[in-house]
Amino acid sequence: LDINAGGTLSGHGTITFADTPILATTLLTNDGTLTALSRALLVISPPPVGTLQINDSSIGGRVDLDGVGEAGVVNVNRNQTLDLNVPLSDSFNGTLNLFHNSSFDSSAAWTLAGGTIVADNGFVAGGIGFSDIPADVAFIKGGALTQTGGTISVVDTDGTLQLDANFTMTGGSFTNSGTVIFNGVTNITTAAGYDPTALDAKTIVNANFTVNDAAGNFDWDGNGASDTTVNGSALLTITSTRGMTCSAVRSR
Repeated sequence: LDINAGGTLSGHGTITFADTPILATTLLTNDGTLTALSRALLVISPPPVGTLQINDSSIGGRVDLDGVGEAGVVNVNRNQTLDLNVPLSDSFNGTLNLFHNSSFDSSAAWTLAGGTIVADNGFVAGGIGFSDIPADVAFIKGGALTQTGGTISVVDTDGTLQLDANFTMTGGSFTNSGTVIFNGVTNITTAAGYDPTALDAKTIVNANFTVNDAAGNFDWDGNGASDTTVNGSALLTITSTRGMTCSAVRSR
């Protein structure tokens, strides 16, 4: 299945590939836009919870999520889950947009090499006849995520991104204007690293979190008022050859 540039595959339900290749074979190529989407009966109502599931039971089945041109777009709309049960054929260099109460769940480990992951789920005011959309959480689940380049961004000061997967960052940038919750084992070894950019940005650590910054000062609190909370038995370890600037760390 090839989604050509300018084409769109959207909806909810299940896509299952019947082919059973033994060797690595791309079964889905997204050169256009892949969107997990459910529509409400009334345009003024919130979309119902839905899942777009992509399955393959073979050894060699793969999905090229960003396409041959590596410009493919993936949207996980409000109240939706993209449940990907097929490994990626290569590193992701496209755009992954996550919205209110959305989940990207990859059963296999995957890599962000030069693309963009955007969590855009802050408060949205409704218009006449339309309800407000409250600020919410977006989730990344399943297999381990490795970032070797590209950008991860929480764009709204009241938006939240929750990583329920192990996370390793060796390149690229991770900017947080809202809240990021790390529920998996996390290891950051890049100079740019994780950057709280808003004054009231929040970081919540619920598992072992290691930062090794050998290039310079590690600006953990961003503009000076970004808080970090380390919960339960979680461990936050920071190694910086030139020091660290931080104003507020809380453990409970």
